[in-house]
Amino acid sequence: MIAITLSLAERLGGKEFCQNCLFVFLPFRWATAVTVAFRRHQRRQDLDHHFAFFCGPKLGKNVYWLRSSLVAAGYANEVWYYLYTSGHYLDALNLFPQLDWKRADEALLKALHECARAVASGYSMNLATQLHYVGWQETSKDYLAEYAKLVRKITDSQLFELEENVYRARAALRADLTHARIDSYVPYLFQNKSVIDELQSTLNLTPHPEIISERNSAGQYWEPFPHADAAEARDIACHYALRHLEARTYNNGEGAWVRTISEAAELKQGLIRQRMPAISRQLRSELERVGITELTDLRLLLPDWGAVIGHSGHLNVHLLMRELGWWSGSPLLFTYAEKIANRAFLSSMEDRCPIWILEENISSAVWHEVASLTPFVSVPHTFKRPDGRSMNWNDAGAMAVAEWERQGRALPLVTAYDSRPATHLTSERFERARRKWGIMPGDWYVCLHMRDAATRGNIEGMGESIRNTELQNYLDAIEHVRSMGGWIIRMGGPKAPPLPPMDRVIDYAHSVEKDAEMDIHLVRHAKMFIGTTSGFAYVASSLGVPSAMVDAISSMGLLWTKQTRFATKPVRTQAGRLLSLSELTSDRFRWALANFETLAEAGLTVESNTPDEILETVKEVLSLAFSKPPAPMPPAKWQAGFELPDFFGAASPSSYFLDKHPDLLRSPD
Repeated sequence: MIAITLSLAERLGGKEFCQNCLFVFLPFRWATAVTVAFRRHQRRQDLDHHFAFFCGPKLGKNVYWLRSSLVAAGYANEVWYYLYTSGHYLDALNLFPQLDWKRADEALLKALHECARAVASGYSMNLATQLHYVGWQETSKDYLAEYAKLVRKITDSQLFELEENVYRARAALRADLTHARIDSYVPYLFQNKSVIDELQSTLNLTPHPEIISERNSAGQYWEPFPHADAAEARDIACHYALRHLEARTYNNGEGAWVRTISEAAELKQGLIRQRMPAISRQLRSELERVGITELTDLRLLLPDWGAVIGHSGHLNVHLLMRELGWWSGSPLLFTYAEKIANRAFLSSMEDRCPIWILEENISSAVWHEVASLTPFVSVPHTFKRPDGRSMNWNDAGAMAVAEWERQGRALPLVTAYDSRPATHLTSERFERARRKWGIMPGDWYVCLHMRDAATRGNIEGMGESIRNTELQNYLDAIEHVRSMGGWIIRMGGPKAPPLPPMDRVIDYAHSVEKDAEMDIHLVRHAKMFIGTTSGFAYVASSLGVPSAMVDAISSMGLLWTKQTRFATKPVRTQAGRLLSLSELTSDRFRWALANFETLAEAGLTVESNTPDEILETVKEVLSLAFSKPPAPMPPAKWQAGFELPDFFGAASPSSYFLDKHPDLLRSPD
């Protein structure tokens, strides 16, 4: 009737008059109901302008009526549209879960796109907690582009980018905020009071009302929380916040908090999983294709597990844990091309863990839908052993490697890598490279990886440069390998400082033959590996290559096999006392080893291994590699006093290194 009246009025030239009369004489609720129904059934926007003028200002006061009547009657899309276009942004976000994406018209999709763009460029938590409601299968990629950007923020751990930028600006003016403890960091960082309150309560942090007062005085705008009365949104927001705090506390020398925070995140996830969302037919079909029939069985691994080569080594150990019976469920790694550090290494695990690569072997819609399930089914950063003990994942990983070796099991990655079709093609390429380099068929070689500042973009004496190495300390070991008839193949990135010309030394890091496939092939067939606590070392460990790990320093458990001998970087107190191995691996000291700043704050200094320490460790491993009688094993009780006996996995310290520094075996005070 209204459509007919408006059409007739338009022909007679009185359309504007009729519209004015409609909104002047009809009560607000009648006018709103008429406008919503007209837009829904006629798919026309004739009344939008008048509605915005006459009714828009009153919408906010009538949200309860809108939800209980019009939304309940199936008009959620139309109500959301009018709330958003009338400036009632937060009220619109409250309706986000009720949207019917299958029935979204172009005007609604444009508004949704605009809303997501505004959110993704600023405070994004309001929408991030609701991404599992997005109609990934029903909507074109163009309209979902901004939602995809928000998903990427989650997968790349940048969800609190705005908050971090504000915090860094504040810290630039106040030195006490640069390394603020978690009690202060939480109320200074987050922009939602309910999140701050929840974190303080969950983690039993000391409240700092004076910080809230300070921010109030500075004119802080506290972001309201859509669904303020909904436990789901609050729990998801806190889950993301806890994940953020895990990384921050570790890098801030507060690693002792990591387990507590991770356990809290795991508990939050348990609450979230009680409200597992429905999934699309397309996603269910793809999950079934890789053998996952129940969503509750899914163990989702974020792109970070393949983003650097060391994390891919972690993935291998995580799968070993499953094979040990330490966890159950069906793993699935989802990632994208530019986030994969080394495809050759990662793809060797695909028979044990399906890998979905965005728009390569899985559609964008399905990829983003599974990504939106992150808070419900993603693998936590802590690990709960079958005996109920929770611990940092790396600590559990080190224990798993030690247990695997105690059981005498074969390393599954060796067979998996060797059986890949691409491996045989790489063998042919290596044969051509070998002849070019001058390596004869019967010659053997050693892979050498020295962590350097240039590759990592480090500044010496700052940050993680604590883990870097110095070439001159390795020259004696290089000469020893050459004197025995071996070759050295120097691994690394193209930014690594070039090696000086040396006979029987290949600076592969700067070679035209360098690529991801060749990286793994070289390590797989090396007589031994010389490395340090960098991620590349886990390639050698995963492939069972005898390894000398020198200049070693780590805050968390190391995933090293029994074919490994190591020498740690000496760490000393201000008085010059050398910390023992039990102290280096204790909660009292180990969290200070994250970077130079945390080390200095703890009053500690670190030294590189000397040339003789590196040389003798290499000699011990070469004896293992050639099946010669190795150097005497360290005392049976060398791990006495360790809070985590398997901190170094199944590896043993270099006998020479222990003889030179007997205080390393000193029992804790």
